[in-house]
Amino acid sequence: MGNELSPAAERQGPEKFIKQPVRGIFLDIGWTMCRPKSGHWFFTEKFYERAGIDAWNAIKEKRREAAYLKGYNFLDDDHNVKDIATELKQFTEFYGIIADELPELGLSANAVNEIACDHVYNDGNQIFYDDIPRVLEELQKKFKLGIISDTWPSEERTLKEAGLTGYFTSITFSCFLGIWKPHPGMYRHALDSIGLTAGETIFVDDWPANLDGAAEAGIQPVLITRGREKPTGHERFLAVDTLDELCGLL
Repeated sequence: MGNELSPAAERQGPEKFIKQPVRGIFLDIGWTMCRPKSGHWFFTEKFYERAGIDAWNAIKEKRREAAYLKGYNFLDDDHNVKDIATELKQFTEFYGIIADELPELGLSANAVNEIACDHVYNDGNQIFYDDIPRVLEELQKKFKLGIISDTWPSEERTLKEAGLTGYFTSITFSCFLGIWKPHPGMYRHALDSIGLTAGETIFVDDWPANLDGAAEAGIQPVLITRGREKPTGHERFLAVDTLDELCGLL
């Protein structure tokens, strides 16, 4: 048998195909299986409600970006987050940094706590794409499925509440390892958990750097766009718009 190409995959071009056989598929979560309801993973509807959308928009974009970056750097400095209590503490600090950097938003300590609690406990902040349950059901019949995601402990609950946990043989969350994609440890953990060799798997993600990390680990990379603008560097990857499209290539 060996590394054969499906007819659909062969049409993608000499450097953009899926080598067979494939026995496992790793999926990212954000922008692969779901999207943020507000349009931003951290600035939720509750954040805009408490901060005031007019007050937020009145602030120059550079200052908003600088405040966000300072808060995100705090999260990035210690991503070894094993439980939801620690996650809540982290995001309370994150939104506190935003409040301090942008005082004109008038975010009190109570407002910061409310926003942080909503971010951690409100599963409705994420909207899973309509095709996800059907596609996972279809893929599970033929492949082992795994997750490789930069996320926090509460995502376990969100996946369970959405009825999706049972589709996956392995789950690799950055927070439990204390590292982010594209750190090699993320891909090693995923491969060890799913029990397959790298060449038997593919990884679907929306970010080229994460796919480069997968490719370096020997995992076949597939870029997913979900109708969004293709990122810089997309040209070097096989790209699909939806997981339905991926199914057609397997």
